[in-house]
Amino acid sequence: MAIQAPAKIQILAPEILSEIFQYCFPEDDYRRSTRRLDHAPLLLGRVCSRWRTVSLSTPDLWCNFSIGQYPPVFVADCRKDLDATRVLIARSASRPLSIFIQYDRNYSGRDLLPEIFDMIVSQSWRWKEIDMTVPIDFANILLAPFHAGTLPQLVNFDSVILGEGSASGHSIHLSSAPRLQRFHHDTYAEGVHIDFGGPIHVIRSVDVILFDNPRVSLSDLFTCLTHCPLLTKLDITIAESSRNSLPRELPPTIQLSHLRELSLWLFVGVDPCHLFDRLFLSALISLDLQMHVDDDDDTYTDWPHLKSMLSNSRPPLQTLLLHCVPISEATLIECLSYTPCLISFTIGEMKCTDTTLERLTMDNTDTSRSFCPCLEEVEFGSESSFSELAMIAMILSRRSSANPTGTTTGNSLQFVNCGPSVTRSIRSNPDIAKCLEAGLKLNPY
Repeated sequence: MAIQAPAKIQILAPEILSEIFQYCFPEDDYRRSTRRLDHAPLLLGRVCSRWRTVSLSTPDLWCNFSIGQYPPVFVADCRKDLDATRVLIARSASRPLSIFIQYDRNYSGRDLLPEIFDMIVSQSWRWKEIDMTVPIDFANILLAPFHAGTLPQLVNFDSVILGEGSASGHSIHLSSAPRLQRFHHDTYAEGVHIDFGGPIHVIRSVDVILFDNPRVSLSDLFTCLTHCPLLTKLDITIAESSRNSLPRELPPTIQLSHLRELSLWLFVGVDPCHLFDRLFLSALISLDLQMHVDDDDDTYTDWPHLKSMLSNSRPPLQTLLLHCVPISEATLIECLSYTPCLISFTIGEMKCTDTTLERLTMDNTDTSRSFCPCLEEVEFGSESSFSELAMIAMILSRRSSANPTGTTTGNSLQFVNCGPSVTRSIRSNPDIAKCLEAGLKLNPY
């Protein structure tokens, strides 16, 4: 009887088989759960004894895992997470760890979670990527390494803290993670402080979403801008605080030549005017600026600092969102003159009139008089007031189907949000009706 030759994969060297195994992981973090026996690496050890031996001797297979799950888990699941975490930490040897942690506020097994988290924190010197969603009760455990300075390999950190409460005295020191590239922190916890001080950071993305008395000040923002020169994205909330004062002497220019996306949400009493004047953002493509100005404060009649930044930087800005920024219409129009690449423009709680529409109306005979030729989306706030004729003229000048030549000098306008009264009145216009049939979207807020 002929002897069947073994399959080629059975005669591969262990080193090659180990390399192949590392390409067997699912892409979704939640599918790398310690409870999933139908996915690598646990599945590999169930094929045959040789595969089990090779998989157990390959630390790289065990350094990326997920614990917890949605919906709420049972006590037995938490106990499995505890045992599995202990095993995975041992099998991964000294390899950098990538861990996905997700526990809802309505979890079971409350008494076991501190032990699980303490075990993970004990390996913080190996953290490479951490993505965690945990109840506020345990936030201080998992964030402690940022205070202890034990994160030499951390590259990406993403945290969502569930529930409301106090984390008074809790600080996150980014200097504890010298290799950090991305930092996302989302919480309702009170008393959280993000410390951007220390040496110059290599971080590229900072996303800090804090509610209910966040403890990030203008001084912190200044430190962030001057200590993170490689930033490509910054999304941050600045709260009213006694620490909102800036240094007496500011550098004449604060240059962030890599910053492409900037989003600032400023509470009442927070004014980054002198800081904004000095920003040089030559690569900026998206700006979202939200200010909360006290209605009784008469000092805010115009805020020219946005104009200064745009004039100095001349960025290739494509998206501009302004909410409650106290600038005059003349200042706004000058700002638009510095944004020839603008595609999407939103202005809320600021008054615009036909004067703005006239500057946004394309003039095919004199393109130098036309602002924002690439504009595709425009949204005006409820305080704006326009005439029917001015709005129709602006829209038709930016729609090739409505132009006698069949072309426009820039992109075709796709979306307009201009309030209910203007929307109702211009819909009956025959030319606007044709634009609507051709795909134009006209919304009344």
